[in-house]
Amino acid sequence: MPRVKPKVRQKTDILYDKFRERLEQKTLFCFPIYRHSQQSLRSIHQFLVRHGFVWNRTLIDMLKRSLSNSLIHAFNYEILQQTHHTDSNTTVNLKQPQPLHHYSLLPSQVDLRIQLTHVNALPARTERGLFIVLEIGRIDEDVRYSIVSLLGKQTPSYDIVLSRGSNLPKHIRESDGEILFDHLASGLNDFLLQIPTNEQIPMSLQMGLLFHFPITQLELDHAELRSWSGRFNCPDIIGRDIVQCLRTSIEKYVQNYQINITACINESVAALISVAVENPNTLISLVFERFFSVSFAEDVEILKIKKILTQTQSRALYRTVISIDFDELRPGTLQTSDALYQSILTSYDIYIMRQFNVNYIEVLTVDSCLLEMIRLIILESCIRGYLLKFHIWSVSKLNSIGCISVEFIRYLLMDSSKHLKPLLKQIGISHVSKLNLILMEYICHVIIRRASQVLSCMTVSLSDRAKEEDITIAIDSTVYRSCPVFRVYMQYETEGLCNKWVTRHRFITATDKCYLGPAAVMGLQKTQKALMIRDEISRNYMIKRIRSRRRLKTNSRTHRTELRYIKVEQLRQTRSQKHI
Repeated sequence: MPRVKPKVRQKTDILYDKFRERLEQKTLFCFPIYRHSQQSLRSIHQFLVRHGFVWNRTLIDMLKRSLSNSLIHAFNYEILQQTHHTDSNTTVNLKQPQPLHHYSLLPSQVDLRIQLTHVNALPARTERGLFIVLEIGRIDEDVRYSIVSLLGKQTPSYDIVLSRGSNLPKHIRESDGEILFDHLASGLNDFLLQIPTNEQIPMSLQMGLLFHFPITQLELDHAELRSWSGRFNCPDIIGRDIVQCLRTSIEKYVQNYQINITACINESVAALISVAVENPNTLISLVFERFFSVSFAEDVEILKIKKILTQTQSRALYRTVISIDFDELRPGTLQTSDALYQSILTSYDIYIMRQFNVNYIEVLTVDSCLLEMIRLIILESCIRGYLLKFHIWSVSKLNSIGCISVEFIRYLLMDSSKHLKPLLKQIGISHVSKLNLILMEYICHVIIRRASQVLSCMTVSLSDRAKEEDITIAIDSTVYRSCPVFRVYMQYETEGLCNKWVTRHRFITATDKCYLGPAAVMGLQKTQKALMIRDEISRNYMIKRIRSRRRLKTNSRTHRTELRYIKVEQLRQTRSQKHI
């Protein structure tokens, strides 16, 4: 019988090859250890490939096409389903849906949900004013009060007059909603009383809310809470207008100032607007810290063509911000993309989805899911004998959820043994060899690379709609900020997927500037009103000028006719006298 030729691997895994070379360099003069290290790395790599953690280019392209099609279907159906054509004196209404027979798509064919954020422009660095920002639900602190001053075209373009953050007691965070908002209003009154006397603060101030929880916006100052996450849990507030609840509490507790809540936005919109203050070409924002949230800037002309915005509403505007909702992207709720996601998700992903109650995209990208996935794979590698010995990992905390922290991943990827030792002691692991740390680092690389591939597919799907050559993306996540390798993977994967006309994707972290978002939105509203008033004044002026010109033309025409009649009469009289 002829010998069967072994299958040749057409394309090697670059990441696996780099780690193999790294192990070879570190143990070059110790052949038995080198052979054992290469065997352990190969076993872990085969385990990750066999369970579907290593994706090929075909699968990535398929995911990109699926996200692009879902986005097109959502835009063509969902916004038109929730909005209707309004006249020039009303705003966009999301409460009166259109009949279903006007659309060719069925609700079951739409995977994503899209909603207007009612932020109808991007900053132009001409916004001015003094505003209060109330930020609720941050990871490091529960509430933060800030007074932000927008300075227009100066450098820097904003100033933080006063800022204060704090954590709330547990009985406040998990109590009745009225108690929570009364406590927030009382804290706002205390914050205003701390303003120095030398600061010239007006007695009437506009306030914006930055809400780090899923909300549904019906207007810029009307937002309904969908769910709580993290440390907060007030069930009676779900489905209610949080802006109106806070207004009622402010009327009771704030006496010396007149506070007008004019804007409420989520964290992805805040990230987009905050980065756009200094980077005008910021068109996309990705936030995947606790849940996956995306916002992007859409051309106003497209919305006018689809009759989502009227001519008067879109006057003096050139872009509007739209958010994508992923709540419906869950198992059993889809018919068009279920097969794709079920094929790319592993058994570990499905387990985490059930434990954390997340959707298809969140289990692949959100920080808590990434940390839990790394813990499970490290534990499984220990059980299979690829990593730590039994007497080391059996007495550790690897069996408990949440034992892997962001700092541990950060220092592991930085190869910093000095900072890793106290973190390993917290987990209950001691006497870890350099080889085991390198193998754990490889697991982190694979999981983070897979998350960057999903994020790159979403980024490229949105940038294809923008038709811009250079695009700035506002991005935020604790793991992303802490691990520089995450940014490298994002840049590499995005460049491999983007179309030819896009020459550069620039990723900018938005955490340090996120509080600027509500203030910039309120400044945008003032600028938009001024532009619309100025545009209306100029329009009325042009109408008056045209009418005056027409009147002058009519008068001059009448005057010429009268002169011509007089001349004819004079000529007639002259001829009659000559005849006599």
